[in-house]
Formats: sequence, C-alpha cells, structure tokens
Amino acid sequence: MRRAVMQELFPNAQIEICEKAQLPHERSLNLRLGDGRNITILLDQGLGAWRASGTPRHDFMAEPLRQARSLRSLKFAIAVEEGRDAPVVLQATEV
Repeated sequence: MRRAVMQELFPNAQIEICEKAQLPHERSLNLRLGDGRNITILLDQGLGAWRASGTPRHDFMAEPLRQARSLRSLKFAIAVEEGRDAPVVLQATEV
C-alpha cells in the first residue's frame, strides 16, 4: 500500500521501500534526482519532537489513489515542539 501511494504521489519516481531489519538505525530520506545529484535528509533525532499544526487527518486504509489525492491537498505547518531541539541535516552530493 505504501509503495502504491508513493507511486501515485511521484509517478516518475522509482520507489524503494525496505524492511526495517534491512535498514540502519539512523533515519534518513534519500532522493536521487534525474540529473544524478543525491539529496539526503538526515533525521537522526527521530520524529517525536515534530508536530503538525491543526488536526490533519489521513485515512491509511483508503485506496492508494485516494490517499495520494488527500495527501496532495493537505495544508498544515510542521514545527518542533516548544522547548525541544530537532536538528535536520541536508547533504547534497553529485555523482
């Protein structure tokens, strides 16, 4: 289901989803752009400090196309919970 939703959101992307046991402990999102550049977003602190404003809702049981449309239409701000640190590191490399 996750892969199908991601394909609906990013139809020209190659989506790779790995089993948790296959992944290192640190959290990151790797993007390989069409021109060969890579962008890595390191989220080593986890996501527990992050909060979405308002009350965005998502139906994880809906069909992938409906989920993708819903995600595209959501509008909300994301911020770090007051009093907590949550560094995000972006790395860009060329191949």
